[in-house]
Amino acid sequence: MEQSAASTSLESAPHRPIRSTADHSATRVEDMSPFFGEEQRTSAGPSESYVRASKHIEGFMDYLDNRANTAAVSSEVYREDFVKISREEWARLCFDLSLNKADESFRYLKWSYNSLTSTLIIHSMSPPSPLHEYFCRLIQLKLDHAQFRLPNFNPEDPIIHTATNRLYTGFTGEYEGSERVPDLSVSFVGVDGRLELKLVVEVGFSEKYSDLIEDAKMWLEGGGHEVSNVMLVNIEESPSYRSPLLDLEDEEIEQLGLPGQHRINFDAEGDFGPITYKGLVWVGRITSIFVEVWKKDPQSGLATLSKNRMDLLPPASPPQFEFMLSEYTAVSPDNDTSISFDLGVSPRGLKRSIVELADIRYHRALNAIKQRTDARDGTYKPKGSPSR
Repeated sequence: MEQSAASTSLESAPHRPIRSTADHSATRVEDMSPFFGEEQRTSAGPSESYVRASKHIEGFMDYLDNRANTAAVSSEVYREDFVKISREEWARLCFDLSLNKADESFRYLKWSYNSLTSTLIIHSMSPPSPLHEYFCRLIQLKLDHAQFRLPNFNPEDPIIHTATNRLYTGFTGEYEGSERVPDLSVSFVGVDGRLELKLVVEVGFSEKYSDLIEDAKMWLEGGGHEVSNVMLVNIEESPSYRSPLLDLEDEEIEQLGLPGQHRINFDAEGDFGPITYKGLVWVGRITSIFVEVWKKDPQSGLATLSKNRMDLLPPASPPQFEFMLSEYTAVSPDNDTSISFDLGVSPRGLKRSIVELADIRYHRALNAIKQRTDARDGTYKPKGSPSR
């Protein structure tokens, strides 16, 4: 995982205008007083973590709309970053960069904040990787198929609702102030007709397994949401990806004759990689895919593993999942029924997603090299630059 450039001073870091308190859709200055006061905002200088996070977010937004000459910076720099930042400075960052605005300004940016560990994770990769999408889509289809078999299923008013990339707040206790966007959220219609979040799916790819566990703890121990289970899907690639063009000189890349067209005939060594082209590795071998289910222990209130780790990488036998509807929503004994599905992985579908990932990485690497070259010879012009 590559991280953003080294921290810079506040004076040298570009900043977007601070939003006006007249904007009623935004959080007002007075509303931020529980986190920092006027004196702290005006006199206390930003920490290195604040500057690093601010620079990462603003740099990525400028990269998207070309408002700044970031041609020399690869898009891969703006993929994911982990920053240790206090709750107070996270609140300050949200205010200064208007992160709470209810518009499309940050549709390509995803973040989560864990107040217990003071960890801000900035996901500036859009859309999610094809492997994330494959497993989220697989679980959605399995749940839909299971729901269709319910005795009183009504397609116009289903009891199970799934969503991707939805922001959740309202955590309590040690996790107060946290924010999280799960890969897949599964809600059930409650007795009052409102949706209640009950099942969360988190997919980890090129991510530490320990970070997935922290996600499960936040959902199950953080309060504010009555989450019953957290499903963790962990995908491991070997070796971890790094653009194979980064260490090559321009002359070496030119000699490779890498075409820019959309469809590249990659070489696949088996259904699970590695995926290569011109002798360069674009996706390593997928060596492990497993799923775990976590729940809250009723006595301790702590997150605990409820199902042993299950292998998903074919030819492993598809793991079976079964639960009673009453575990997720209030139903009468007469209407209670079991919902069951397996999580079988299609080698063909998985291979298709891996090749798609290789295609994305290939073209991003080419774009990064072109930007680097244009920046060196001075031909790059940001969007909106005046013509000479």
